[in-house]
Amino acid sequence: MAFAENNDDRPRRVPTQARSRRRYEAILDAAAAVFAETGFEAATTEAIAQRAGTSIGSLYQFFPNKRALFAGVAERLMERETELFREVAASKLGAPWEELLDAVVDGFVMLQETEPAWHAVWSSALALGGEVKATAERCHGVILRGTEEVLAHYAPEISRARLQVVAAVMVETLAAMLFASLRYDRKRARALVEEAKRMIRLYAADVLGR
Repeated sequence: MAFAENNDDRPRRVPTQARSRRRYEAILDAAAAVFAETGFEAATTEAIAQRAGTSIGSLYQFFPNKRALFAGVAERLMERETELFREVAASKLGAPWEELLDAVVDGFVMLQETEPAWHAVWSSALALGGEVKATAERCHGVILRGTEEVLAHYAPEISRARLQVVAAVMVETLAAMLFASLRYDRKRARALVEEAKRMIRLYAADVLGR
């Protein structure tokens, strides 16, 4: 189902003072929890304000509507994802590629398990359009380009054109498996992720000639 376009999906302001920033983050935490429980369409700003322990007026000081709240939750989550990828890639780049791959996958699994709105954000981001879609596409692009750079480090002899395709296969495969794992209990989900790691390792070994 497509959602109606609305360009009014940015926070009114991002506070810099510590007290206001804490309230802003508390509202985003509450929004993440409500979106995780109900999805975007059923969530209301009233429920989010109540969960945050603040007034609806205080919420509207920062966010003009529900879309802006969702955009704020999505942006925060995706900033954490891209930062995690960059940190792991930088710290593991000298290690065997298998070790780097495992660290990246484990990091994304950790985010999936600890960020309540992970599924709500990624399942609705593209359909919502506007700033939410743009944020998702930026995050996806950072991870795709980062994966390509990592592959180029380990296999500089392979053309960039092919590495772009290989990076897309690896990233899309992992994303699909992370979504699929949500249908199962944690034990089965972890088993699925381990098999996905094995599949990506075998594919990468074939591409890298190792």
